Amino acid sequence: MQGLRVALDATPLFGARTGVAAFTLGVLTELGSRPDVDTSAYGLTWRGRGSLPQELPPGVRAVGGLMAARPLRAAWRR
Repeated sequence: MQGLRVALDATPLFGARTGVAAFTLGVLTELGSRPDVDTSAYGLTWRGRGSLPQELPPGVRAVGGLMAARPLRAAWRR
């Protein structure tokens, strides 16, 4: 049986660690520690590009190219 695959938006991990960032880090830490879950994370930011792997807990891999948030927000509004 194949394990569960989960990808989570890790954008809150950039900058000041607010309550949302603490929650995101907690979820990623727990999922990353489970051998039955393939956990990955992505960031919706241009400023933080390249630093996502250092922000992630063990067992979580960074995936995809980082995306600029402003154009994505504009697309989501349409």
